[in-house]
Amino acid sequence: MAASAPTTRIRTVLRWAEWGAAVLVSAVLIVCHFMGLTHAGALWRDEVNTLNIAGLPSLSEIWAMLEFDSCPILWHFVLRAWSAAGLGGTDFSLRVLGFTIGLGITGALWLIAKRFRVGVPLVSLVLFGLSPAVLLIGDSLRAYGLGALVILLALSAFWRLVEETTLRQVLIAGLAAVLSVQCLYHNAVILLAMGAGGLAVALRRRAWKTAGAIIGIGLVAALSLVPYLVGPLARAREWNDVIKVPLTIWWLLARFGEAVGGGGAVFVWVWAVLLALAVGACIWRLAGPAADASPSQRDLPLFVAVTMVVGVIAYGAFLLAVGYPTSPWYYLSLMALLAVLADVGIHQVAGAGVVGRLARIGGAVALAAMVLPQAWEIVHIRMTDVDAIAARLEAIAQREDLIVVNPWWPGISFMRYYHGSAPWTTVPDIGDHRVHRYDLVKKKMAEGEAIQPILNRVGETLRSGHRVWLVGGAEFLAPGQRPEDIPRDPATAHSEVYYTVLWSRQLAYFLQTHGRLLTVVRLPAGWADVFLYEALPLLAVEGWRD
Repeated sequence: MAASAPTTRIRTVLRWAEWGAAVLVSAVLIVCHFMGLTHAGALWRDEVNTLNIAGLPSLSEIWAMLEFDSCPILWHFVLRAWSAAGLGGTDFSLRVLGFTIGLGITGALWLIAKRFRVGVPLVSLVLFGLSPAVLLIGDSLRAYGLGALVILLALSAFWRLVEETTLRQVLIAGLAAVLSVQCLYHNAVILLAMGAGGLAVALRRRAWKTAGAIIGIGLVAALSLVPYLVGPLARAREWNDVIKVPLTIWWLLARFGEAVGGGGAVFVWVWAVLLALAVGACIWRLAGPAADASPSQRDLPLFVAVTMVVGVIAYGAFLLAVGYPTSPWYYLSLMALLAVLADVGIHQVAGAGVVGRLARIGGAVALAAMVLPQAWEIVHIRMTDVDAIAARLEAIAQREDLIVVNPWWPGISFMRYYHGSAPWTTVPDIGDHRVHRYDLVKKKMAEGEAIQPILNRVGETLRSGHRVWLVGGAEFLAPGQRPEDIPRDPATAHSEVYYTVLWSRQLAYFLQTHGRLLTVVRLPAGWADVFLYEALPLLAVEGWRD
């Protein structure tokens, strides 16, 4: 009895230290989300793309344009509901929605820590919550933040279903599963991994009712995606070959490294070590010294290990099959799953002993300190400078000038923010700048002289003594260099990016050959830190020479 009092005091101190560290990280997260809300500014083209589709007059029109977005229809309904509530009138009020989802992710991490009985979500708060990729994109007007939030809730619901298979839990897990796949297509792969983990536990227990419930939920979620397979996704197959690229496992690993390494290159190794440690801990609990544990004590390690392994393998196979070049935000749902399960797995070996708990607390605090400078920097980034460029052009561009947006992608955000008198076009001129119309770009790729009309307009403007404003710059050539010829057949394995570069070089060569003076137009102070994907220069070209 005398020896138990110090032990009790140590455990009490450790419990308070764990809670204190987790609450501190959560408070930092709330501040980061708030700073992101106040600094993100205007919407960049992907956000405008989704918002324009969500704002179409009817459901049939939304369905018809859904092929030009990367997510199913749930997020568009959320945006419509937000706007219908009077909260979509300004960019800031729209960003409050993303801010709310970001806070929801933090809350979900706490909920799941309670569900899996790991105390507090120390590891997942740092690995996922403080990740710069999550802070930047999770709070944006894209579906990725909501997709990660819903997949976290689905994970909690699935484990609760495995623990207790009641009608109520089946309905909750089924609803979470359908919502998750209706938010992001690739959430179906994460759902498959969770189902595999649950099935592994059910089959070990010979719990056939649980296994049947999991299979049934998976089938319902899969059936909910069938309309997309015969609708938007089927239509997209007519043009999406222009954005596909040959992928390899190493390429995907590099992109995943970019997603998790936002806090610095060392974080790639941190993720690798912690994931390996979590899986190893679960295997140790299943087959090592703890093999004499009760069957229920082996359920959670089995669920975690199978879900993590199947999730990584299936997600990689899915991305390879799709063939789209991925960006960091494509991995947010996978990161959410792995971060939470890493927390659970590490708790298998560090949750009870004093040394393990101290290591968990100290490691989480140290990692938070390492990632915080990058996280703080990312939440001060503006998502675009197109609104500043548009405002500048409204003030200085004349009616007889010509504005050229190159390449065509930023034309989506430029159309939202530019309301001046000078005419504008994109390279190439695809006509519809509400969404990413890759189908129209593919047609331009087959024309051969797709941007010649634009070059003619540029020449006429310069000859008349007016200026050409170049939004986005161009692929300027070295002296004596000429642009390559445009391929006549886009079916010869050339991507849209390949054509975009060639068109940009044609435009640059024309301006270098015939323009007399090219100057860089400075934007107002404070626009230096802009999101990499839409940090555009503004150039002015004037004068003519033959």
